[in-house]
Amino acid sequence: VGGAGGRASPGVRSCGREAVQELALGVPATRLLAVYLNGRFAPELSSVGGAPKGVVVGSLAAASQRQPEIVRQHLGRYAAAEANPFTALNTAFIADGAFVLVPKNVVLEQPIQLIFVSTGGEPAAVTHPRNLIVADENAQVSVIEQYVGIGAGPYWTNPVTELVLGQEAVVNAYRVQREREDAFHTATTQSAQGRGSVLTSVTLAFGARLARHDINASLGGEAAEW
Repeated sequence: VGGAGGRASPGVRSCGREAVQELALGVPATRLLAVYLNGRFAPELSSVGGAPKGVVVGSLAAASQRQPEIVRQHLGRYAAAEANPFTALNTAFIADGAFVLVPKNVVLEQPIQLIFVSTGGEPAAVTHPRNLIVADENAQVSVIEQYVGIGAGPYWTNPVTELVLGQEAVVNAYRVQREREDAFHTATTQSAQGRGSVLTSVTLAFGARLARHDINASLGGEAAEW
């Protein structure tokens, strides 16, 4: 995974913190918000400091250095590049994206919101966010992914999200796609679930000139529900 994450992201000035905050759901005190501009984590637009101990919300590029064993264990293990050309393209251009880790036995009351903003035009007309969300054994969390566009000019967003649920984990995964009308959106979501885990998945698609979302699930243990 390229880059360390945490540096100023292209397009921050054209986006603005207040504009991004308006996209989030709920009041600021009750949400964990991570923002990604053109596929890269933008800490200056995010509010993740209130995460409980052990919970990580932020940059995949940074996690590859700070939690390398977890990233190596899961990244690319479930969304097979050979099964989908868009996944293969995303894998070839992995640079950054969302990383969420909820440790064993942690129940997160507030939802985690991940907002992916594309500014369109050059030099970021194409982005390939790679997202890894891990809920460890007996963890519980709700995650909201949003994909939106600002600025001018057509663009293409090609995200891949891998959802990993440990034994007895409970994850509510919500996804809202509202790209601009001149945008292209091709996405893959792949889940991998342990014994007794429960995944609830809701997807809403409102935007884009052309949109595609491939959803795949792998139930790896008894009594797993999707």
